[in-house]
Amino acid sequence: MTNIILTLTAALVIALPSIANAECGTRGGPGFRGSDGKCKSWDRVGPDCGLDGSRCQRERVNPLFPKLDTTPSHKLMECAHGMRNDC
Repeated sequence: MTNIILTLTAALVIALPSIANAECGTRGGPGFRGSDGKCKSWDRVGPDCGLDGSRCQRERVNPLFPKLDTTPSHKLMECAHGMRNDC
């Protein structure tokens, strides 16, 4: 039982740094990190980063980002996650 707990603890310690260092945009977001250090959602990237994204750090910019000013943010999120075919 102790070996199992030690193994699970070691796996968790190894996995946590990679989760914490994930780039913005790897999970379907627009790919911008704001001045607060947090990844911006499709709803917040426009107001927080500007329509050109100049007020945020670019990490993994989603190819759908240029459509932000003409497409509702919920549709962009669904397109980024493969939930729509009309993107």
